Amino acid sequence: MLSEHFIRKRIHRNLNRRTARHLPFRHAAVLTDEHFPVDKLFLKKLSALTGIAYEHIDTLYVSRKEVHPEFVTVLDGHIGWTGKLKEPNINRFFEKDYDLLVDLSTLDSLRKKLISSGIRAGFRIGVTAEPDFYDLIIACRRDPEVFLRELEKYFRALGFIR
Repeated sequence: MLSEHFIRKRIHRNLNRRTARHLPFRHAAVLTDEHFPVDKLFLKKLSALTGIAYEHIDTLYVSRKEVHPEFVTVLDGHIGWTGKLKEPNINRFFEKDYDLLVDLSTLDSLRKKLISSGIRAGFRIGVTAEPDFYDLIIACRRDPEVFLRELEKYFRALGFIR
């Protein structure tokens, strides 16, 4: 399919970009979907763990047709057949450099991979086994508390937190 070719090409180009890492982290992007429930309490705990101010954590919700009431949502119609984003609210996620990306989306689709690869981040964390996409993979699906405990353990081991 022609659109898959263009989207895969865009994903490959996105993954080959480099973004500088900053410690301590200052800005983060969280990518989520209906399979991994994220709320404001989770984001506040993530803020406390990483030292990133709560206001500096941007959340993007990926869905086929359901709009999230609190977060910016990416729907099927927001992505063109060449992989170009049509929605200005979503484009701001791709124009900003983040220190940290926390990709909690478990969707296995080109659309989700395009979105994840398009977010520029110095350190990338995911919950799915995509070694080309992430610096750290924490395999704990659908349980935010387990994810935060594991993240703390790995961040301590990496020296990101004390």
